[in-house]
Amino acid sequence: MELSRIPLQEALRYLGVRGEAPPELLAQVEQAWAELLPVCRPLHVWRLLERSALEEMGLEFPGEDLRTLLRDCGRVVLFALTLGDGPEALMRRATLTSPTKALILDACASAACEQACDDLQAALEARLCTQGCFPTDRFSPGYGDLPLTVQPALLQALDAQRRCGITLSDTYIMMPRKSVTAIFGLADKPQGKRARGCAFCSMRQNCSFRKAGITCA
Repeated sequence: MELSRIPLQEALRYLGVRGEAPPELLAQVEQAWAELLPVCRPLHVWRLLERSALEEMGLEFPGEDLRTLLRDCGRVVLFALTLGDGPEALMRRATLTSPTKALILDACASAACEQACDDLQAALEARLCTQGCFPTDRFSPGYGDLPLTVQPALLQALDAQRRCGITLSDTYIMMPRKSVTAIFGLADKPQGKRARGCAFCSMRQNCSFRKAGITCA
């Protein structure tokens, strides 16, 4: 799996840039991309399940947000994706010489991970969504009222440690850090976009975007 594009503007947004980026920052971001992309090794695993099978597998998702998202769905797709250990090793080395460079690399890696998730979901939708089948948005632990405590069961259901090398800390942080788990549903009628914005996000009180006066929407 390779990235379909370099999400340069997304990386700048992670850095809190509003409007046009200064030329010197743009040059630093482009250099960071040049160093980052060769060490990204995207791996993923996915699984298609009947929604009724989730509880039988120990996949109980508390809260109302995901339940609302999947209310019309008979099937769900679970996936996990990681960029591998390369980006993190690169950031650690950069920290020793230039914290600014490490910060830029981190923003680029976050943007790359999100782009890889977009690419994977698009590929899965093309494969799974035949006529009369409609996907929902994807939803990840930590969004809305879906807690990070569901990560162990989700990763276990995907066999993500064996297949992708993703492990979980005692505080539910995935390693490698540039890793994502997500869920989306397949319904038999068109699905609206889920509610977005700060009011619906569980990170709204500690969000670095909000502190910078911007949002991730």
